[in-house]
Amino acid sequence: MTLKDIDKLLTGLQLLPLEEITDHADEWREDITKAIAVLREGERLADDDPLWTKAPGVRRSREELDGLLESIIQSW
Repeated sequence: MTLKDIDKLLTGLQLLPLEEITDHADEWREDITKAIAVLREGERLADDDPLWTKAPGVRRSREELDGLLESIIQSW
C-alpha cells in the first residue's frame, strides 16, 4: 500500500455516514482530517506513537507496521 492509497482511503472515510455508527462522528472526522494533513505534509509517526511501538522502547519492524496498518484498514 502506498501513501497515495492511504490518502485515498482516509479521504473516503471522511465521506462515510459516521453519524449512523457513532456518537463521535465529529471527533473521528477531525482525526481523519489531521491524519490526511500529516500524510500530505510528509511528516512521519512520532517515535513513541503506539503504531510504531509494540512495547515501551521496542519498535515494530517495517513489516510488522505494514501488517498492523493493513489489518486496521481491512477491519473498516
